[in-house]
Amino acid sequence: MKQFLSICLLAWFFTGFAIAQKNEGIILFEEKINVHRNLPPEAADMKAMIPEFRTHQNDLLLTANCLVLFSKLILTTEKW
Repeated sequence: MKQFLSICLLAWFFTGFAIAQKNEGIILFEEKINVHRNLPPEAADMKAMIPEFRTHQNDLLLTANCLVLFSKLILTTEKW
């Protein structure tokens, strides 16, 4: 009987932790696109005028009721 009560008490205790978890948060991620790769071969002379990579920094806000995506564009001239 004592074992049963202690198991029930532990189960109740850990259930409280599961319910108390957050339902919201922020995910920060970066999306990097190679623009030169998507250009057709006849536009090869335009590669000198266009940055090779387009970088977006994204914030994904999660709440219990909705999901919101914020995006910020960063242009870089770095080459891979």
